[in-house]
Amino acid sequence: MEFPISPCGPPNRSCFPGKYNFQVEINSADTHKKKYMYSTVVERLYVDAGCDFPIHFRWEGAGPLWVRACAVFVEHEQAEKRVETCPNHDLTKREPGHAVTPQFITKWKNVLHSSRNDDTDGVHYCGDKSSWYSVVVRFDDAADKRSHAYRFVCKNSCPMGINRRSLAVIFTLEDLSGTVHGRQMVNVRVCACVRRDMHRDEQAALTLKREREANDPADPADPADPREQHKPPRGKRIKTEPLNPNDDDKVVELPAFKVRGVAAAILGLEAMTNMMELYKRKTTDTQLITETEKYITNVKNIINKVKNDSHTQPNP
Repeated sequence: MEFPISPCGPPNRSCFPGKYNFQVEINSADTHKKKYMYSTVVERLYVDAGCDFPIHFRWEGAGPLWVRACAVFVEHEQAEKRVETCPNHDLTKREPGHAVTPQFITKWKNVLHSSRNDDTDGVHYCGDKSSWYSVVVRFDDAADKRSHAYRFVCKNSCPMGINRRSLAVIFTLEDLSGTVHGRQMVNVRVCACVRRDMHRDEQAALTLKREREANDPADPADPADPREQHKPPRGKRIKTEPLNPNDDDKVVELPAFKVRGVAAAILGLEAMTNMMELYKRKTTDTQLITETEKYITNVKNIINKVKNDSHTQPNP
């Protein structure tokens, strides 16, 4: 089966929908045991290595067309470096007795794999000395929504591989000649503790935003702001489906306890309100939104009470 030729050199990162209105979607309802999640706050996919995660594609028009998925480093200073599998996960080094074909070598140099078997028609691994490693999938149907499942074989923390560098996947819609008809980029973190890392990054982003707004009245998202000119490119905001109703919607009743320090108490309570605000923005259940707003109001009232008491009570 024929496939588009891999482009030479670093992949182009400019995103555009093109004449076919190419879009990339992640359905959060597909999450399996929280092994992958998508954050609309930091616009990043969080997934565990070896976990299959489906990506949905939309474009207007019939096939055959191909979608190329290519892993790249986000930072500009790393743009000239290819993302390759670390030695611990490279089967060409771990299984020297295996029938090593060029396609086998190319696949296991690529950190991003198709979840389908190696002999599946319509899936091809690309990459050589002059091109970046990628996986190309052919779509022949004229459906409104196409999908394909991928998996990573390395984590962001793998030494001599990704090595804690920021990662993204570039998806391009191509025809057989290699002409690109649309391109989208998704920021990714491959980690073992998906939920923990996502919540940590979201909290850090919200804290940074508050600090910038407090110290500088200028809009931090203003392109004229010099800080924005040095930030790494962000992936396109992916269309997401409503959250799974069972995702983190349990109500927890905290026991009465004491905290040393007014600042510590206030910061802890504000962190709770921030996380509930995030949940409220993500869910589409009106009843849960109403209940969450009530909980937020209650916590804010407690914060105000702590602040007022700190001004009226004498020091011991």
